[in-house]
Amino acid sequence: MGSPTTVLRYEVLLFLGALALIIFYQLLTGKINARRMLLAKGRAAVGPSTRRWTGELSPSRIQLLVVTIGVSIYLLAKVVRDPGEFTEIPTGLLLLMAGSEFLYLTRKANKLMPFPGILRSIRRMLRRSRNSWSR
Repeated sequence: MGSPTTVLRYEVLLFLGALALIIFYQLLTGKINARRMLLAKGRAAVGPSTRRWTGELSPSRIQLLVVTIGVSIYLLAKVVRDPGEFTEIPTGLLLLMAGSEFLYLTRKANKLMPFPGILRSIRRMLRRSRNSWSR
C-alpha cells in the first residue's frame, strides 16, 4: 500500500475520471441537451414572459465559454507542470473570470427587464427624489 497522499491522489483522479465519463455518456445519449447552448433567447410576440430561441449566436454565452475554457486549460497546464504543490491562481486570472461573469450576467439581466425603459424610469425617479431633497 502507498502513502495516504498517493492513495488520495488516485481516488481523486478516479472520481474525476468517472464524473467525466458519466457526463460524456449523458451528452452522447441526449440526457444532457447541449444543442442550443450558444444560441440566444429572445422575446416572443406572445408576451414578455414567453421566450423562444432566436437561432442567433449569443456573444455573451460564447465569451463566457471561451474565457472559462481558456482559464481551465491554463490552470490544468500549471497543475501538470508542477503537481507537487497547490496551484495558486493569479489575481489577474480571477479578475478575468469575474469580469467575464459580470458581463454575461449584466447582459442577461438587461434582457430580463420587463420593458426597455425601466432603467430610464428608475433614473428619472432618482433624479426627482434628489431634487426634492435639495429643496
